[in-house]
Amino acid sequence: MIIELSSESNSGPATTDIIRHGEIVSYHLAPLGSNYTFVVKIEMDGNESQAIYKPREGEAPL
Repeated sequence: MIIELSSESNSGPATTDIIRHGEIVSYHLAPLGSNYTFVVKIEMDGNESQAIYKPREGEAPL
């Protein structure tokens, strides 16, 4: 499950497209997150966004 955290632009449809269809280019554990909660950087067509990734039960972490 990915939930938007922040973006260089607004949180409109373009940001949603980046999160849904972009490529994860880097990630790290969220400092105050529970087990296997990651901050991910996603890029698509020269645009980027950050999001929180938390694997669902039964899903393998990154």
